[in-house]
Amino acid sequence: MWHGVILLDWHALAGCVALLREAFAAPAIWENFEYVAALSQRYKDQHPSDVFPRHVPRMPVDTSLLRDFVETKNHATGERRRSQRLRRHIA
Repeated sequence: MWHGVILLDWHALAGCVALLREAFAAPAIWENFEYVAALSQRYKDQHPSDVFPRHVPRMPVDTSLLRDFVETKNHATGERRRSQRLRRHIA
């Protein structure tokens, strides 16, 4: 479930990890996180398309916030257009 985040973080840190390991001659620096990243990569390779099992029903999603956002955005866009038309009419 968290494999994507872990892999993104590993790739972001990999250069720093290499520098630290080299600078301190300590190949075990960040070893535990590297192990989690390796497990995450293996999981991703084994489950390339989706992690949600097909036979498990999805939970209901409340879309009211999205509808409110779209209505607000449409309202604001409509207000902007009306005020632009008024300005053109007045000018």
